[in-house]
Amino acid sequence: MSMTEDGQFLLTSHQAAGMVSIYDVRKEEFVGSIQTPSPRSILCRGDQILVANSREGTISIFSRSDSWRLVKRVEVEHPNIMHLSAAQGPHYKGELIVTCHEDGVQGSYLGPHVFHLDVERDRDREIAKESLVSVSYDGRIALSQTSFRLSPSGTIAGYAYRDLVGSQKAEPFFRAAAEGSQTPYIYQVHSGSYWLASNMVFGGAPLKMLKEIEDKVLIPDLAQRVVYILSANQLSAHRLDVRLSEIDNRRVLLPADLNGEFHRLNKHVLRRREYLLDHCLSFTHDDTLHLFILDHESGTVLKAKTASFATPPPQPAPRSTAANSAERTSRTKSTDSPNSPQPTAPDSPSANDWADAGPLAELPLEPDHYHLTPGRDGQSLLLLQGNRLRRLGADGLSVTEEWTLADRYRWIAERADNWIALRENPYRLDIIDKRRTRVTDQISIAPAGIQVMDVHDLVIHPRERITYIAIKHDIQLPRYRVLIVNETTGGMAAPDHLLGKYLAIDPAGRYLYAAYSDIYERGATFHISPDWQITITPKYGNIDWLLSYNLSGRSATFRQAIEEAGGNSRGLRISPDGERLTYLSVVGSPPHSKNLVGFDPTKLDSAAVLYETGDVGDPTMVAFHPKLNLVASPGDGAAVLFNRETGEQLDDRLALPAGGLRGADIEDLRFSPDGKALIFAVGGVEGRRLIKVDLRLSKEDEGALTPSRRTGVDSVASRTSTVTVQRSHLDSLQPPTPPAAPATPKQIARHFMQSVVRVRCGNSSATGFVVGKRGYILTSAHALPGDADIVVTYDLPDGKEKKTITARAELAAIDEPRDLALLKIEPAAALRPVMIALNTQPEAGEQVTVIGHPAVGSQVLMHTLTTGVVSSANQVLEGRSYVQTSAAVNPGNSGGPMFDPYGRVVGLIAIKANIEGAGFAVPAAALRSFLNENSTTHPKTP
Repeated sequence: MSMTEDGQFLLTSHQAAGMVSIYDVRKEEFVGSIQTPSPRSILCRGDQILVANSREGTISIFSRSDSWRLVKRVEVEHPNIMHLSAAQGPHYKGELIVTCHEDGVQGSYLGPHVFHLDVERDRDREIAKESLVSVSYDGRIALSQTSFRLSPSGTIAGYAYRDLVGSQKAEPFFRAAAEGSQTPYIYQVHSGSYWLASNMVFGGAPLKMLKEIEDKVLIPDLAQRVVYILSANQLSAHRLDVRLSEIDNRRVLLPADLNGEFHRLNKHVLRRREYLLDHCLSFTHDDTLHLFILDHESGTVLKAKTASFATPPPQPAPRSTAANSAERTSRTKSTDSPNSPQPTAPDSPSANDWADAGPLAELPLEPDHYHLTPGRDGQSLLLLQGNRLRRLGADGLSVTEEWTLADRYRWIAERADNWIALRENPYRLDIIDKRRTRVTDQISIAPAGIQVMDVHDLVIHPRERITYIAIKHDIQLPRYRVLIVNETTGGMAAPDHLLGKYLAIDPAGRYLYAAYSDIYERGATFHISPDWQITITPKYGNIDWLLSYNLSGRSATFRQAIEEAGGNSRGLRISPDGERLTYLSVVGSPPHSKNLVGFDPTKLDSAAVLYETGDVGDPTMVAFHPKLNLVASPGDGAAVLFNRETGEQLDDRLALPAGGLRGADIEDLRFSPDGKALIFAVGGVEGRRLIKVDLRLSKEDEGALTPSRRTGVDSVASRTSTVTVQRSHLDSLQPPTPPAAPATPKQIARHFMQSVVRVRCGNSSATGFVVGKRGYILTSAHALPGDADIVVTYDLPDGKEKKTITARAELAAIDEPRDLALLKIEPAAALRPVMIALNTQPEAGEQVTVIGHPAVGSQVLMHTLTTGVVSSANQVLEGRSYVQTSAAVNPGNSGGPMFDPYGRVVGLIAIKANIEGAGFAVPAAALRSFLNENSTTHPKTP
């Protein structure tokens, strides 16, 4: 039994007679019949009537506008077609999901086959072996059911539709046992989160039962979001919402032949143990409601009509900065991919569910996988669902930009010019040009010699084009390893020492952190039964390590480890400024405490801050505020907050209405980028969505949330400069005086030690050197993470002693690709500029001297001098030329000068390799080019 989408005609199949009957609902008259062999399942889509010919392996297509004439017949590879499903209304694009079974009552267990059929091209392809697959109204998701007529082992799984019909094996975004061991065919009649199953109503993902209608018949209205519940003497109308809110009810009088036999009718309509897929139908036309019930015992369709129920309009959702986010979209981009339709926002089924909860702003999400991560600018969040990418504004909820990508992705990260996106099945890293939204490079992350069984996490280096991916690569310990991917060359490695299941990275790019969680067999116990049978039971132990790796070189070197950092890890979370790190786990940290610990990332073994989530919070989730010392964890109906540095629990910091989040399942939480609210990602029977809850902020808090101060996740490229640099003020650009004779390292140090300064920005410490007497300092761009204050420390002679001066610096120019930055300090100090070599390239074997401020842990070794030789004058790395030296360089040397024997700067220390005796410097020609490009010969005008 099926109905045309406008409710004009009812169609019923007569399988044994090879006929489909057509009934005009509005005129209440029989129209006629169409002949087709063994008709089973019927779909009405637009002008087409699609009929599955069971045992024939064909689908007949009839044209309603052409007097129900047969216009096409398409074939499916399996003969016994049981069920057809497809998107509805404007979402139908000529694609069907066809479920086939073997014959007999055990057919759903014996060899079920599911096909994806392109009706126009008459092409089918087997996509699954499930007992039944149903497509959502909007065609975005599909539900599969195993063991139809469900046995206790039956499950329901949710798939993104494009994943399911794609060329690779699809992974469900949920799989769970259905509530009710006898759940029949699940279907959807309207877009949103709600699904029907005979006498049951489900919602959300995973599906949760909203209500089971006992001893009654459930009838959906195809014209509006209403369901009707029919009992022996009453018909009631209910909104299709989380509460099934009753609209109205009225008494009914059943026909005489059904009087007193409603339980018989009810039994044969519900079909709990029957092998049938039909369901009751109704349609509201103007002021009349038409109802149709198929009585399988009598083989008849029971019809009735009554006055339509006066359905009040749904109450609007509370308006906020996020309301009507589509109207606020500033730019929408898409690719030319035919498989990437422009996304449409799903109807929100929860618009009137919690109208009494107060002004909570919400953004509906699809039930698909989602990935929520900070944007590169520090003022936005990125929300990825399949091929749909949205940028959420500073409030964490309003959509400011939206893109349709060429493929479906699981993770995404942002660089200045491209997206780094991970695709599954097969695993692949795509480099996507942000301006054109086109894939410019594809890197397979399952190369020869590296087995990738699963992917657990992904982070990108903040300044180098390197991606770190946590993979499962073996069934033997250690199972989880970190794959290092060079985005420029496509090269990759999985070092044996680099272990991890979940990852975090220091905002300055100095350290990589990994959580390694696993189990191992640590012995066995022996048991003797009363009949002297011996059994052996394995005993298992847990591994929960927090590891840190140094990234100052071209690879990652082991640095520190904490054993028993938690128990059954669920991830890592690092604060935006990189000063606190948490190990998320099921049992908490320390193990079995249910608490969270805020580690000092630079000293994992030092005293940490304890956040006593205990019984009030959730140790598997945490959020760090972008600017204030606040930490949040789910709990107390929404979240419990702590002082990040003291661990003190903070009460009454959320402007939460009575009832909190009303029991929604919290899946993730983040502070909004502007720091004024908490953003909850929640699920539940009414569907997934983001909910914004404002923070209660003091005047001092509000003062700290000025838009001009962004934190460590921001890129150095987001800094802007108001400094106009006159070329004549850059003394280092003057042609150096020809040297009389080579100088010793001691003489170079004596002459230029004062020219080498320390540069600090947030937690980052580096070196710089003076290039202009008016306070101009040259350093590395990567030494300036985010928009934290830049501080320069230098020494001035003070008689026989020296005086250490600390001054604020302003950014004058920056070039992230070349890793160079020019600073200006005020007041300008009488510092001696260096001389930058002109038209001179050092030769291999030439002696060089390096002066810098390297760090050993948290201690900085000021004015450290090392010497070596030029190993290579033109070493190309990632497409750029460097001078390679054997002089010892370490973290903190970045931005420091490398002198030739005549005291001329021939390079700026940029990186240290992960091999002994190999450092790299930006050559002098690039330094001169950068300074010339960012200075002017014209004086600054008022």
